[in-house]
Amino acid sequence: MSPARALDGRVALVTGASRGIGRAIAEALAQAGARVALVARGAEALAATARHIGDAATAFSADLAVPADVAALADAVSAHYGDAPDLVIANAGLFHVAPARELDPAAFTATVQVNLIAPFLLARAFLPRLTTRGHGHLVTIGSIADRAIFAENAAYVLAPEAVADAVMWVATRPAAVNVDELRLTRS
Repeated sequence: MSPARALDGRVALVTGASRGIGRAIAEALAQAGARVALVARGAEALAATARHIGDAATAFSADLAVPADVAALADAVSAHYGDAPDLVIANAGLFHVAPARELDPAAFTATVQVNLIAPFLLARAFLPRLTTRGHGHLVTIGSIADRAIFAENAAYVLAPEAVADAVMWVATRPAAVNVDELRLTRS
């Protein structure tokens, strides 16, 4: 099998897939042969991404800040593909630029909900399915901004730092499931 098609027969789920890094990840996974479950809140942008990627992509609109949406997403994706995805990539994120003293509490709450609680909920929803199947990968995406405190990233810096611990805690390291954290930096 060529490296370009190394994921033939595999299913990957990507959150935040309608734009930016999530869209690029979804495109790369499809080019490598994976069938890709695209997840985002914006149904129109998500549908456009699915059309752009083609037959390998299926759009699943969900608000990852809503626990019931995450549970319904896990059921819908598993039903659509006949099993849980082989690869779950928690990429969705919010980044509100404001010093802590000026940050709207609603923006702070939304950032923590999407950047911390959503990956926890994804892990909680999919890890039992991956463990039952006996294999799979859960990857959380972060950035240099969650390792360094900048004056205007008060909410963002708190959530991703805790996400790895929260997801690992949910995973309790099942032997058959790989749980990884990926930090994106500029070189």
